[in-house]
Amino acid sequence: AYRGLKFFLYSFYPVTDAVELYLRFSTDGGSTFDAGVSDYNYASWRFNDAAGSAASGSGAAAFIGVFGGAFLGNAAHEGMHSAEITLLDQTNTGQWSKVHFQAYGSDTSTSGIAAVGGGAREAAQDTDAVRFLFSSGNVSSGKYAVYGMI
Repeated sequence: AYRGLKFFLYSFYPVTDAVELYLRFSTDGGSTFDAGVSDYNYASWRFNDAAGSAASGSGAAAFIGVFGGAFLGNAAHEGMHSAEITLLDQTNTGQWSKVHFQAYGSDTSTSGIAAVGGGAREAAQDTDAVRFLFSSGNVSSGKYAVYGMI
């Protein structure tokens, strides 16, 4: 098994305008994904091109919010431009599965937004699949790469 996984997402566009990007884990190869109301916790910080910033997070959520609570647009110049998400020690059944991330994208007014943060599935498990989805549940298009860390 790899010591960790790196996910690179780029040019991710939602079908629906003004949605958030979520992450969920699976322990059965992706047949189902943990989505209970209090399965996850996450914390993040986002900055926009007008020098504004805001915190986002939850101690009891059904997902990890990857983009700091920003509502991403679905036009060609909006959406999630790039993100790097790291999942370490994902096969350790004695620890919670945890990620940290950094991302850049644009909201519905084409403002540039950068976000950093992390989150965890609040259960010790062997995570063997990850799902990225928008709060609408639909991805119009997107590209990705996954790398195993030895």
